This record gives sequence, C-alpha cells and structure tokens, in this order.
Amino acid sequence: MAIKGKKIWLDGGMYDWDKVFIHPVNQSLHYGLGAFEGLRFYLHHEMVAPVIFRLRDHTERLFNAVKVLGLEIPYSRDEVSRAIIETVKANKCPEGYIRPLVFLGGATRNFGDLVLVENSEMGFAKVSQVHLMIAVWPWGTYLGSEALEKGIRLATVAVPRPHLSHAKICGNYPATLMTKQLAMKNGYDEGLQLCDGLVAEASAANIFIVKNKRLITPPLSLSILPGITRDTIMTLVIDLWVHAIGVVEERSFGISELYAADECFLCGTAVEITPVREVDNRTIGLGKAGLTTKKLQEIYFKIVHGESRQYAGWLTEVR
Repeated sequence: MAIKGKKIWLDGGMYDWDKVFIHPVNQSLHYGLGAFEGLRFYLHHEMVAPVIFRLRDHTERLFNAVKVLGLEIPYSRDEVSRAIIETVKANKCPEGYIRPLVFLGGATRNFGDLVLVENSEMGFAKVSQVHLMIAVWPWGTYLGSEALEKGIRLATVAVPRPHLSHAKICGNYPATLMTKQLAMKNGYDEGLQLCDGLVAEASAANIFIVKNKRLITPPLSLSILPGITRDTIMTLVIDLWVHAIGVVEERSFGISELYAADECFLCGTAVEITPVREVDNRTIGLGKAGLTTKKLQEIYFKIVHGESRQYAGWLTEVR
C-alpha cells in the first residue's frame, strides 16, 4: 500500500498531497543528483503537539550532503527547520515520518491548485534550479512491531558500496535497495553490507554489537552514514553507563566477531533500535533482544516522547 500524507511543502508553498508534480525529464531523476533526510516526530507524553527528534542535527546533515554535491539550498537552516515544522503542523498527524528532499528541476509553475516543477537541463554541462520538497506521512514501526521485541534476521549481501555513503545522496541508494531486496528474496528481514570484509552497515541503518557488556560499532572511516540515532546511542552510553559498561568502542570488526556477539541491534531514524536475533542462519546471543538492547530501547523511547528532562534539548515542539 502506497504511503500518503495530506500536505507537501514545495519551494515555499504548501500543497495538497495529490497536487504536486515533477516533470520526468529531470536531472535528479536521471542521474541521482539530489539529497534527502529522514526524521521522525512523536507524540509528547504531556504536550498536545508532537515533537520532532533532533531537528537541528538532521537539518545540518542535509546541508552537508548538499554541499558535497556542490549545490546550495536556497534557504537558510532556520528557514528549512521552520518549513519542516509547518509541514508537520499542516498534516495534522500525531506521529510519523518527515522526508525533506533537495532536487534539481526547471521552474515551478502553478496551474490552479496544481503545482508542476518543469523539465530541467540534461547532461552535465549545466545544473538546473535547486528545489526543496518536504513530505510528511504517518509511519509506524519500520520492520514491524514484533521486531522490537523478537528481533530480525539479517543476511550479509555482496553489493558494491558507493563512495559517498557518508551523505544521504540520492544516487547512493540503488545499493541500499539492492541490499534490502536481495536479503528479502532469501527469506531475511534486512541486508548487511561489508566493506573490504569488515562489517559496515545495514541497508538503511547503523549496526552495534555487544560483547562482554561493551558496545562496539564500525567507525565512520568505513564510509558509513554518520547516523544521528547512532550518535544518540553513543552519547547515552557515555553519559549514563560509563561506570557500568565502559566506553563504547568505535572500531572495525569482521563477520566472525559479529556471529560471536552477545547481542546485536540496528539503529536509525526508520528502524529506531531494532534487535538482531540471527545473522546468516547463526543465532546471536539468546536469539532475541538482549538486556543492553532492551535498556537502550527503554531510554530511547522515553527521550523521543519527552519523558527525559536531560535530553529535552533534542526535541523541537511543533507549534
């Protein structure tokens, strides 16, 4: 079933979901020259309005990705953040997903209540006009509600990794889709990418393992996405558990170390914190969410629903 929201923000205007069109002769569509972000907003446990998790950090990462492409967003960071808030408000949804997208195209034209981004330049000699679109839609648990407790099955997949994986650039994501699709065709829930034989990341999530009460995650030097949920977990471990568990280790590890882990979980805006119960037909730990994973889930969901004063600065109220 296709996703559907109510309103889409495009180039400063708010339009009905079904009234926004982009011409198929488009540089971003043909060549992948664009960048996007993914954010979640949650119902606050006290407020009527929802809250967006780490809005400033996501906005900054979007600007960094666009800079990598040599493009410029025609709005300031504050203007983009405000547009995201206004789009969430316009969709009147208590919880869901936010997708800002920077893409190229021709002029924006209005035809009554319809809006069209016209055909763009083609080839590589000239770059077209830069556009910003923000869509919002209701979205539950990415891998299913049972996955948060029982865990998922993960498979290593041989897919070449793009060189700009550290940025959410549109052209990177065929490898992501192939990773996911190949894993699912073989009966798994999610795919795992390797980099020179070392564990890198899942199709759209970072990965952690737990061994002897220590958390280990691959380093950014493997050209993995600098995940905001990944950063959240590393911050929590350092802030809250330094005496109980020691510092989190950011280092490379191979597939055999993953197989022998006590626990494993994926993290990201979409997957949140999802345990991995099996990798390549090998049971991880007890074959379900471990104690460390459960504790992190508990803290994380309290934070995103506004139940932690210590991390209230990560939340932006939609008002």
